[in-house]
Parts: sequence; C-alpha cells; structure tokens
Amino acid sequence: MYKKFGELISNIIATDQSHYVEQQTDGSYHKRAGIVNSELINQELQKEGSIAIYQKNTDLTIKWICFDFDILKKCIDSGLRDTGKKELNKIVTIFCQELNNLKIPFLLEFSGNRGFHVWITFDESINYHTGYDIQQTILSKTRLEFDDNLIGIDLFPQSATPTGGVGKGVKIPLSKHKKSGFYSYLLPDIASIKSVH
Repeated sequence: MYKKFGELISNIIATDQSHYVEQQTDGSYHKRAGIVNSELINQELQKEGSIAIYQKNTDLTIKWICFDFDILKKCIDSGLRDTGKKELNKIVTIFCQELNNLKIPFLLEFSGNRGFHVWITFDESINYHTGYDIQQTILSKTRLEFDDNLIGIDLFPQSATPTGGVGKGVKIPLSKHKKSGFYSYLLPDIASIKSVH
C-alpha cells in the first residue's frame, strides 16, 4: 500500500528538486538532500516519518497550489482552541463549497495538527506566476472572510514571483505529524470536516 501511495504522490505533487524537508520531533523542519520519489515516500511512511515537498520545479513551473488553513498558535495558547476550531471548520467548509460552486476539483486533507490543506493539482506543470494568478482569482471569487485572530492561511505560491532557492514546501498526506502524533489524511467529502478531532 505504501508503495502505491508513494507512486501516486510522486506523480501528483512531487517536483524535480534535489531536496525535501524532514519534520523533527519538536515539529520543526530541516532541509535534506534527495529526490522525492515513490521509494523515499515509501520509506518515510513505513518508519512513521514526515516530509514536506517543495512546490516549484527547477524550471520555475508548479504542479499544484495549496491553501493551508490553521488555528493560530496564539489562539491555542490563550485557551481558545474550541473557538478557533469552530471558526476553522466554518471557513474551510465555506471555501470548499465555493470551490464546488466554481467547479474546481480539489483534495481536502486534515494536516495532522492544527488545520487543513486544500490542494488543487494540475495535469501538466504550469508557470509559477500563472499558478499565483489562479490562486489569487480563487481567493477573489470565494470572497474568503475569517477572524484572523483565530485563523491563519499559508498560500502556495506565496508570491507572484518565485524567490531564489528551493522555495516553500507542504507536508505530504498520510505522514505522521511529529509533534501532535496524529496522521494527516485525505477527507472523502466536505461534511467530514466536522468529524476531525
């Protein structure tokens, strides 16, 4: 099963970068040398590892965009986790419903810690800037409004123009979050959001 999943993830979201990011026990991430392929993913999942894949290819194209919704740490630290969770569930539900209304296919994933990833993948690699334009159009069309004292969103791409280096990455589905101890996993539908702990 791990092997098949590794092949699927490699085909859909892996890039040709010669590095990836490995999560540490404290939740931080360290850059590692190596190509993300089905074998590496297979090994990481079998040892309950957790890795993030960089978004951009070396030719400045991308195969996906991602919206990373999280309850803010300061919200949790101040005892507002339940309030933050309600706001998170509400905004992710609305966002995904709007994507359905726009007829934009997506993958919805519990991240394993404080939130959700909403992935939009492409059959062919597209220009980085084009990906950013698509992302911004989606944000405009969905008219996303939320309490930014409770919820934060990381966007991939982060900006219209890629910076130097490898860029930013997102943790792959089915990996075990080293700090929370929970696995990330894909949800079958929007209604499943409310059942995530």
